Formats: sequence, C-alpha cells, structure tokens
Amino acid sequence: MPKKPMPKPDDKEQSDRFIETARLLNANESGEEFELAMKIAKIAHLKKERDIKAKK
Repeated sequence: MPKKPMPKPDDKEQSDRFIETARLLNANESGEEFELAMKIAKIAHLKKERDIKAKK
C-alpha cells in the first residue's frame, strides 16, 4: 500500500519547533530516541512529584 503524502502543517511555527526538537534529540524514524527521551522525562517528573510530597 503506498504511503500517504505528508499534509502541510497548519501551524508553521509549531512545525518548525517540532522539527528542531526532533533534531536536537537525534530522533529517527524508529522512534527509539523518542522513547528514551520520554522515559527520562517520566523519571524526572516522578522525582519532582516525590520531592514536592516530601516537603509537605
């Protein structure tokens, strides 16, 4: 089945930010770098929540 062509972005500025962020993360089509970044972000978020609860 042929791949659908990419639609033009609705918001050019947001699209440019997304592309730049993907480049900074060295993202690839497999999604491995994205998955790693999300795991790191989740761990950081959980640590922050734990620290906030500890202060109470």
